[in-house]
Amino acid sequence: MLSPRKKAPKTDPTLEALLLRTDATHEKYSELYPGLHKRVRAIWTSDIPFVKERMERYKKAFAAQESGRQQSLARRFGLTATEAHIAMYIYEGGSVTGYAVTAQCSPATVRTHLKSLFRKTGIARQSQIATLFGSKSLEHRR
Repeated sequence: MLSPRKKAPKTDPTLEALLLRTDATHEKYSELYPGLHKRVRAIWTSDIPFVKERMERYKKAFAAQESGRQQSLARRFGLTATEAHIAMYIYEGGSVTGYAVTAQCSPATVRTHLKSLFRKTGIARQSQIATLFGSKSLEHRR
């Protein structure tokens, strides 16, 4: 008898975005310090009160920045929030499978969103997603 498929625990999307950005911008540092992700996760989920307080402030600031970038991208191309989030996830170095795990959906669902994103933006490949972020108009400014 086959056992029912277990769903992976839902991860924190803000943490995953931070880790992807860390990979993209600090690749050399990650090579020198391979335990970086483990340390970031430990700090992110810490129960120490002063660390928890600071991380909550950081989470809010990071989420606001990401939200601004997503909204700008969505407005510019008429994307849904999910399509904009997937575009950012792929742009930051994520994969279709990685997004599917984070969002607890199937890779086929993510690909459907990507097809819609491609149609709306006029691009044809995931590698071209970076061109959507080339404009200064997407930068979130305070």
